[in-house]
Amino acid sequence: MERKLWILRKYVYGGLPPTDPRILAMTPEQVELEFAHIAFDKKANSPNAEEYSDDDFDKWNKEIDEIDSKLSYNYKPRQELPHDPDDWENVEP
Repeated sequence: MERKLWILRKYVYGGLPPTDPRILAMTPEQVELEFAHIAFDKKANSPNAEEYSDDDFDKWNKEIDEIDSKLSYNYKPRQELPHDPDDWENVEP
């Protein structure tokens, strides 16, 4: 566990000091999750990575695009109040 925290501090989070509370407060599950993300990013960014397609996300994204296209964005500018020359206060120095 200490070795993994050292690796996170040195390489992933830009050389944080060993006493940084953000790292020390991590649970073992959070540390494992960080390494899982690192492995996933490394695999996704490799030159021989496969193109990944998520049909559920594509379907959701299409539905959202259709909903957004039906929204009206004809907003009126905010009405400014008329200027009142007697609207001021005295400020003591």
